[in-house]
Amino acid sequence: MVLFHTVIKNFRKSFVMNLMTLLQTTATLIATVMMVSTLSITFQYYNPFRDYFQENGLLVRFESMHDAHVNLSTDAQGRIVYDTLENTNELKSYLHGNVKSILACHRPITLVSGIGIPSISYEDEVIERFQPELSDGHWLSNGKEAAELEVVISENEYGWKVGDTIEMEFLNEQGAIPISAKVIGKIKEGSRVLGFNLSGNEDQNFLLSYKVYRYDVEQEPIFIFSNSALERINPKPQLGICYTTFIQYTSDVTEDIIELDKQTLASMGAVGGISMKKLEKGNQKYITEQFLKLMPITIVLLALVMISSISCSALAVKRRLRDYAIFYTVGLPWRHTILINFIQSALICVVSLVVAIISLFAISQSGLQETFRVIWNMEALYVMVAVILVQMVASLIIPLQQLHHTTAKAILSSERK
Repeated sequence: MVLFHTVIKNFRKSFVMNLMTLLQTTATLIATVMMVSTLSITFQYYNPFRDYFQENGLLVRFESMHDAHVNLSTDAQGRIVYDTLENTNELKSYLHGNVKSILACHRPITLVSGIGIPSISYEDEVIERFQPELSDGHWLSNGKEAAELEVVISENEYGWKVGDTIEMEFLNEQGAIPISAKVIGKIKEGSRVLGFNLSGNEDQNFLLSYKVYRYDVEQEPIFIFSNSALERINPKPQLGICYTTFIQYTSDVTEDIIELDKQTLASMGAVGGISMKKLEKGNQKYITEQFLKLMPITIVLLALVMISSISCSALAVKRRLRDYAIFYTVGLPWRHTILINFIQSALICVVSLVVAIISLFAISQSGLQETFRVIWNMEALYVMVAVILVQMVASLIIPLQQLHHTTAKAILSSERK
């Protein structure tokens, strides 16, 4: 209790300097968390399908379900007839290599009040691996277990929101089937959505799998469903493989087989089948570039914290040397004087941490989130702990060095001179 009282007293004596240290530590914590968040966003879109990117395979994109066709023919009137690829097993049967796994997006034909709405349905494994950022509600659950048809929607001009029920029609072999869908989530503006991206002009990396969705740009809403839920509620739905498809081969596949499959897929309407090996090179290049952009800033920030912490600790101890000497002469051990400085530094760190967390939370809940992205994860916690440890170590080393080379008698003698 005496030590804590002494800490408070000393803190008040050097209030301005301690306040500057507190503000600097807080600013460093905020800046480092933001930088970690930037890197986390990168991995947020890479990690869900990392195993597909890192093994033999292809990334394929179909522009529409009617482009994913096989057995192209004409009817009696000379019109083109498409035999749509309806599932991954059917797609697998047309590939020459030993396919290990396929993850595909599907496109149901969805009508609301007779108007077609851009829709996409994900397989359950895709739903479990990835979810876009949501502004409200929650993500889709396993479609085989859902009690009703659930849908995640985007911003829209119809006033649809989480909790609403939308009366829809889905086409199947028998015609239009009316089904009610409950809105359970809403996509955040500017978030990346798997599939939809059909442009081939971007750098070749994992971002090809996603499309940045903004309603003010697209001018039409999108619906996202569970593919298994649609098939359970609407037998034989008219939907087919569309948009992004991940194909993973076994390890014994050859480059010639992959190239042959690329040609086959191109004849079936695929837009630019890309080898996963080539894509992974682009992935690592992109991730490295993002890392190198932020690393110098991170190093400089931590260096500034270290230098400032050392300087402030040195000045604080020097100003309090006479007090420490007096404490020693009345029976307080030298190690307790060091403990006083350590407790004071710990107090500053705790307050800085609280202020930083409150500030980051305020940023994440405000309009600033669009500019300064904040993601709460273990990496953010680790970097905050690292900054605080630097501060705490400095608060121990400096007093030890200064007090090691002097004595209470020398300090008080110099004061008399």
